[in-house]
Amino acid sequence: KLVQRTLDLFLSYGLNHQVNGPTHIAGGTLDQIFCFSIKNQLECKVTVDQIDRLGSDHYPVYCDFSLAFEKKYFKDITYRKIKSMDKDKFSDELAAIVHSIDVNDVKTAGMGESVRVLGDICSELLDEHAPLVSKRVSVIDTSPWFDNEYRDYRKLRRKAEGKAHKLNATAEDKALYRDISTECSNLADLKKKEYFKSMINNSKGNPRTLWQTVNKSLDRKQSNPLPDYTEDLSKLASDFNTYFTDKIETIRNNMDEMPILESSSTHTENTQLWQTFEPVTMEELNKIIDDTGMKCSPSDILPLTLLKDNLPILLPLILQIVNVSLSQGSMEGVKLADIIPLLKNNSLDPNVLKNFRPVSNLTFLGKLIERVVLKRLDDHLSKNNLHCPEQSAYKKNFSTQKLYW
Repeated sequence: KLVQRTLDLFLSYGLNHQVNGPTHIAGGTLDQIFCFSIKNQLECKVTVDQIDRLGSDHYPVYCDFSLAFEKKYFKDITYRKIKSMDKDKFSDELAAIVHSIDVNDVKTAGMGESVRVLGDICSELLDEHAPLVSKRVSVIDTSPWFDNEYRDYRKLRRKAEGKAHKLNATAEDKALYRDISTECSNLADLKKKEYFKSMINNSKGNPRTLWQTVNKSLDRKQSNPLPDYTEDLSKLASDFNTYFTDKIETIRNNMDEMPILESSSTHTENTQLWQTFEPVTMEELNKIIDDTGMKCSPSDILPLTLLKDNLPILLPLILQIVNVSLSQGSMEGVKLADIIPLLKNNSLDPNVLKNFRPVSNLTFLGKLIERVVLKRLDDHLSKNNLHCPEQSAYKKNFSTQKLYW
């Protein structure tokens, strides 16, 4: 147990144990080799020669190291120069367009048409102020603490290094290079400490975020493998789409064949029948957004930064669309999602599609309507005492921790 705990301690610091057999004639493993490798670039193959001891009571331990360097590759990306655009002018033009829209037109147009008009307004205005730009970039890992101050120090260090390595370099040039190198290294350590300190302080009360920070600092990156039976990404996306769609259809067909169970809830004469959704108010919508926060997907009408800045302008129009959705019982135009296939377990075969589960990145407007419906449903269940007392999850103030109290 002590040996295993010691090995686990080394492993927690990224030191992998390489010697598995005995290295002494008495049978003990006295000669140890540990290998530390970031991103598994260093491979170590250990061989213990138990035949030729070379006159010693220890067996010779031979190591064969192989270092694999990461290949630099490029990819084509499209992006918008959001930071350099005139945001005030964008907001003014957006406000003028939104204020020109008649509320009655939204009610009569229907859910799908209203969502399409809102998307077209934002898309055309965004293309005008920040058009899509294509660029070929090299794919490298960037550190979150790598800011402009440290980048400027690196530039100074490279410049000093160039002078120090010249044939006519003076002693002052070499001394300056050493001093700047030391300052640059100290600044990098300081930036790392400040970043992880702030991340840990911000993760108080959130174990999931805290463990993500710890794993990131220890370089415990979990890969997200994809099937390798084809290099055609379009075909791979089509295969995933077909599989997930067929799976949903199968589940729906099986639900039609399931027997209808009688409800165990107790209904009284005071139980009110829920027939319609009450319209949402501006104050209620603001509170829901403040409580749940804002997250966007690539399919949203605006990027997250612009959506936050212009939310007061768009909120009256969003309010009308939400109420149209509630009155018509329609989610047309907002049930769009970017599907990310995640392997259920790293030990499973990534070439078998059933080993993946789809994670949907929904649009902001779609999630907002769902949260309004959830609030209406929860209010109705609470008012009529229809909550299931055995449910201990996915309900406010009824987490699974309640089961232990």
